[in-house]
Amino acid sequence: MISWLSPDSTANLEDFAVELPVRFIGLYNAGLQITGLQIEDPNNICLSCLTDIAIKNNVSISLENYNEDTILFKLALNTTIQDYEAMQLVFANKYLIK
Repeated sequence: MISWLSPDSTANLEDFAVELPVRFIGLYNAGLQITGLQIEDPNNICLSCLTDIAIKNNVSISLENYNEDTILFKLALNTTIQDYEAMQLVFANKYLIK
């Protein structure tokens, strides 16, 4: 918010950038590793592998059934630093589980 503007004023900013120190790379790497496991073995979910991935990338991983053959993965950063770091990566993988 631009403090010198009145409540009825508007302003246009042509160039605007902001940097937030978010560790998205941990979420991204964990997502890549989980998807790599699914590609290697589309019939099974390796729970111990998910634990290893979570520890290695300092994330927490939760799984949810989306439908009979699709698992929804929710990854969150393990942090208590700032609210803006409380972000999630959510994606789904299809498995050939019968």
